[in-house]
Amino acid sequence: MAAFCDAVDEYAQLIEDAMDDPAKAAELAAGEGAELAEKAGALASSDLSAEDAQALNDCSERITSALTGG
Repeated sequence: MAAFCDAVDEYAQLIEDAMDDPAKAAELAAGEGAELAEKAGALASSDLSAEDAQALNDCSERITSALTGG
């Protein structure tokens, strides 16, 4: 889970840095964003502990926040 959340943090920073370039932000969302969403879905459907499920939720919220500029 830590590796996934680290990847999310890196992605969120890339998105924040690309906010002034809509084409770059869209490219990131379609590429790395889609990969992270797929990984999140796989993790969510696995047998997670309550702690890991909460960590996954927290990481997912960071992606949403980055994408919405929040």
